[in-house]
Amino acid sequence: MNINSDRSLQRFALLTFIVLSVTGCATQENIVFTDGELVEIMQEDGRLELSYRPESSNNLTLENAMALAVKYNLEHRVKMMEEAVSAKNFELAKKDQLPVFAANAGYLDRSNEDASRSISVLTRKESLEPSTSQEPERTNADLSLRWNLLDFGVSLLQMKQDANNLEVTTKAREKVMTNLLQQVRRSYWKAVAMEQLRPELTDILQRVNRALDNLYTVREESLRTPTTVLLEIRALVETKMQISQIEHSMNLAKVELATLINLPVTESFSLASYPELEIPDFPAFDVETLETTALISSVDYTSQAYEVRTAQLETRKAMRRLLPSLEFSYGDYHHSNDFLWNNQWGELGARLTADITQILYRSQIKEARSASEALEKLKRRTARMAVIASLHLSWQAYQNSLQVLKTAEVLDEIDRELAGLTNDRKNNSAATNVQAITDEFRAFSSNIGKLLSYADAQGSYGAFLSSLGVNPVPENHMSLSIEELSYQIEEGYKSLLADLRIESTSPSQEEFKQVFSQSRRKE
Repeated sequence: MNINSDRSLQRFALLTFIVLSVTGCATQENIVFTDGELVEIMQEDGRLELSYRPESSNNLTLENAMALAVKYNLEHRVKMMEEAVSAKNFELAKKDQLPVFAANAGYLDRSNEDASRSISVLTRKESLEPSTSQEPERTNADLSLRWNLLDFGVSLLQMKQDANNLEVTTKAREKVMTNLLQQVRRSYWKAVAMEQLRPELTDILQRVNRALDNLYTVREESLRTPTTVLLEIRALVETKMQISQIEHSMNLAKVELATLINLPVTESFSLASYPELEIPDFPAFDVETLETTALISSVDYTSQAYEVRTAQLETRKAMRRLLPSLEFSYGDYHHSNDFLWNNQWGELGARLTADITQILYRSQIKEARSASEALEKLKRRTARMAVIASLHLSWQAYQNSLQVLKTAEVLDEIDRELAGLTNDRKNNSAATNVQAITDEFRAFSSNIGKLLSYADAQGSYGAFLSSLGVNPVPENHMSLSIEELSYQIEEGYKSLLADLRIESTSPSQEEFKQVFSQSRRKE
């Protein structure tokens, strides 16, 4: 065996060993997380979560809660990060329009001579002895510049598509923000209602416990009829069970709000007190103006409009790819082969190519793209109808919630008056203590119904604003303090509602239904 063969075997063995070692290590890696690794990940996430949490707040107003949610809610932060990533991708897409500037270098080592022999095409006899023009060991390097005219045109359209996608991502973040504001509004007023009821609930619970202790004593001493005492005990136990359920709802209300503003559920915070709860009202407006505002501000509708434009750009890309491709190139090359007469040279080239197969299917490609455009336009019209329907339905729900609130206020007044009459009878020894507590708890329950109806009215009001796409949060909200952002949100709502105000009266539900029917016929 010659020396070159030995060298070849040695190199082959070395390469085989390296490949097997790398692949062996790769396959031996454990892809399943161990408990210790999961604990480390959990601890790391916990430390990061602490950095995203606000400080505990006292006397938290609605605008404060909204500001905290906008700045610290994790879902909103995810959407902000997605928007930032989309913006980075858009910037990278701009680079695709630049010419390709590439550098290459390589090394080759052959085990024997790359020799060849020549024979005569006439006599088929060997005309020259074996010779070579290439060294066994050599290096090469080049620096080249290529620019494809067709790729440039396609990348230009792709950049416009990426710009559309960036807008869609931005709209998705705005939708999360408006939904977040609506959720905070509903949760906040529910928590406020429950907090205002807590002292009264505590007082009733203490009275129930004292009355139960007295009744148990009466039962043991047989001071009254057993059946009457048991019925009264049963009524108080039912009342106590309902109180426990209300306490559970109270705790859940604050937990829900704490989750939205990213506060630990175990951390205590206080809410602002409201001696009088104002009924949310909406200024008089014109229906057509309101629909236009909703469509322009709608995330779903405008996003679908961008999708239509993206589909149109995709059609232009498909048609442009059918054109011949013209590529220009220039490169500087270097080769270490000493047999070359010139081992360093420059090369300028131009190349024209065309995909004949794609050209033959041009009509089918155009039909497919036209169908895609028609589909996206249909989705856009569907989104328009959905936005208008959501606007009218949310207005209807808002009006219904106000009616429910008025009814709940009437029931609250009646039950409180009944509780007062029962107390008067109790003072005159015409009613028992249990009956007085039961009537008072019924009045308390009616008060809960009134306050929860108020929270629902506030939630319906927020849903109506959300259907309008109302977003009072400024663009620079992350750079503002909680106090500044709270003020900006409050003023933003006032400004947005003032822009919708007109001189005419608010439309009735029948007027809304009529306009909605007209919109459907137009669609």
